[in-house]
Amino acid sequence: MSTAAVTCTAELTWVGRTSLEVRVDVKAENPLAGTETHTNTAYLVYVALSPDGRPAPVPSLVYINDEERTRAEQAEERQAIRKQRRSQDNP
Repeated sequence: MSTAAVTCTAELTWVGRTSLEVRVDVKAENPLAGTETHTNTAYLVYVALSPDGRPAPVPSLVYINDEERTRAEQAEERQAIRKQRRSQDNP
């Protein structure tokens, strides 16, 4: 049996009008061997809801450096793909 400690690191990558995307990186560390392995990256999308359950506006996100701007551009592309898939699934 192996022992591993799992670490999740999250970063807000993009904010739309009513939704936001969070990038989550997951690493497994074997404390006995002193090794660390990146296991996966996930992009989670959340939609803000008003008290009546409808999508609600969220505050904008200020990108400070080029890396954040690049990640936001990539997130915009992922969001466009998600919207396209939804429209294909619900004609």
